Amino acid sequence: MTSPNRTPWLLGVVVAALAGCASPKATPDSASATKEEAPMTTTRERPAVKTSATAASVLDSMAGNGERSVAVSVGIPDWRTGRVTLQVAGDGTVRVDQRSSTGDNVYTAKWAPERVASFARDLREARILDIAPVPGPREPGDVPVEIVVTDGSNVAHHVSVWHADRYDDPHLDQVLKAVDGAVGEISGGALP
Repeated sequence: MTSPNRTPWLLGVVVAALAGCASPKATPDSASATKEEAPMTTTRERPAVKTSATAASVLDSMAGNGERSVAVSVGIPDWRTGRVTLQVAGDGTVRVDQRSSTGDNVYTAKWAPERVASFARDLREARILDIAPVPGPREPGDVPVEIVVTDGSNVAHHVSVWHADRYDDPHLDQVLKAVDGAVGEISGGALP
């Protein structure tokens, strides 16, 4: 039987584990648990899009600048193919991370500056910076998508949406097609 002061902490650990997040910072002995927001929720309600004025310039001048990068994560760790993250840095370093119940996989490649510029241009043409959360109920089986554009340690753009939104948002669909193509290329076809 769980004591009353441990119940909030234990519930937080279970929720965090199911969401693939770190456990709450509270200890089992604390009277009240510190609430941490999970990066994704089970409804379509999402935090506002965080975009700085420099997000477009980060993408436009990304090639050749290793401080600038785009990362797109799709999925939930330990469910189906897991959480797959594509990160493309301006210096051509490309990394695909897969976190799944069958183990973690990492695939890497080095792209030429022209390939980085082409990928960034494809994302800009797909209007990656215009993708926004869609409120409303969520269908079972949908998975989160997180898009982050960085300039060094500054987050120039950050948005969390849902994969199924691609069927109503042609911009998200174009971005995910570009990401899927890059992930397939870097993983040698091991991942979609």
